[in-house]
Amino acid sequence: YAVVPHSSPSATNGVLCIRVEIDNPDEGWIGLGFSDDGSMLGNSITTTAVIGQVSLDPPTVGKYSLNAKDSSSVTPSTLDTLRDTSIVMDGTKVVMSFTKLLKEAGEVEITTSGTNYFIAAKGTGNWLGPNHTPHGSA
Repeated sequence: YAVVPHSSPSATNGVLCIRVEIDNPDEGWIGLGFSDDGSMLGNSITTTAVIGQVSLDPPTVGKYSLNAKDSSSVTPSTLDTLRDTSIVMDGTKVVMSFTKLLKEAGEVEITTSGTNYFIAAKGTGNWLGPNHTPHGSA
């Protein structure tokens, strides 16, 4: 990933450029979340995740709010500001790419210095459900 801070004194935001590659021969979905404390639900603000679903036609990448640990509480974001999104199968890997603003209202801010908590998961089929594998946080 690359964090690109704002480029001039009058600019107010930078971007995060991400490319995620995960072995996933089941062609399901992958997700990367942004948490304030490294947990799925966060501590003081709702965790936001970018979820790519390669099993859909066409494959999609979108931004979601993680409100609880069940699929019915994973809801599409009302402000999907992602850019340059893509998700493809490359052999046995799912490759997802996107660009996200560093600071967005109601979301965990991604800082250019200090600690950022990313969480990841993958699953089979065309939606989250109980069949997913959490991959921890970093």
